[in-house]
Amino acid sequence: MPTKRDTMAVDIVLLLPPRITNLALQINRSLETTDKPIIKLGRLTCVPHITLVMGCIPATALPSLKRSLRTLARRQSSLPLTITALASQPSKPGNKIYTLNIAKNDDLQMFHEQVVALIQPYTTLRATVTSLHPNAPPDPVAAKWVNNYIKTGSLANYWPHITVGMGRIKTKLPSPVSFTAARLGLCHIGHVGTCYRLLWQSRLKK
Repeated sequence: MPTKRDTMAVDIVLLLPPRITNLALQINRSLETTDKPIIKLGRLTCVPHITLVMGCIPATALPSLKRSLRTLARRQSSLPLTITALASQPSKPGNKIYTLNIAKNDDLQMFHEQVVALIQPYTTLRATVTSLHPNAPPDPVAAKWVNNYIKTGSLANYWPHITVGMGRIKTKLPSPVSFTAARLGLCHIGHVGTCYRLLWQSRLKK
């Protein structure tokens, strides 16, 4: 039987340029919550990102997955993207979860599908709470998200976005915000599906 050291819940992500990271952090800090912040984004922990795919891998497969991602990054050009809205969905009573929604385009969708195909041979195990980063609060719901992601959140169902936190906010996005995603990353997932710790990153081809 797999033990807590045998599996890792991982997120392959697009990392953000400084300007967009700063925007996500600014919104996150402005959230008013009914209790302690559930998602506190940072530059080293709970890093703002755009998920490409989530999955659970054997810990021993991590070096091989990094090599495969490095090869993929060398072939993939940087991706011009646009934030279209600051959106919200109901969450805990009195709070909402906020996202910066990204316009889907053909290049982003194609890259997402390539990353899904790349990770699938590695996702032979189901995530449990102990597959999440050991320093993150235990979160059975996050483990469930990881296990269901490829089935319910990928391919035709792919929804590119940047999660910026939970709470209440009055901020509005003044207009669409364009940027270029030029770095691919691999994260160890924490509570609420956060990119709790960045394990690896590489620049995309210019």
